[in-house]
Order: sequence, then C-alpha cells, then structure tokens
Amino acid sequence: MRPYFVNKVVDAEGNTVIENKPTVLIEAICQT
Repeated sequence: MRPYFVNKVVDAEGNTVIENKPTVLIEAICQT
C-alpha cells in the first residue's frame, strides 16, 4: 500500500479526521 494525500479521512471509530499529509489506504479499507 503506497501512501497518498488525503483531505478527509474517517478513522476506525468512524470519526472524521481532517488531514493534509501522506497516509496509508487503511482508512479506506475500513470503510467497507
């Protein structure tokens, strides 16, 4: 999984985390 830039991320607990730095695709996988 290569890092990518995001603006809006939802963490495992379902909280919205606003970020503007490289992160892994693990948040997207949690949004099944």
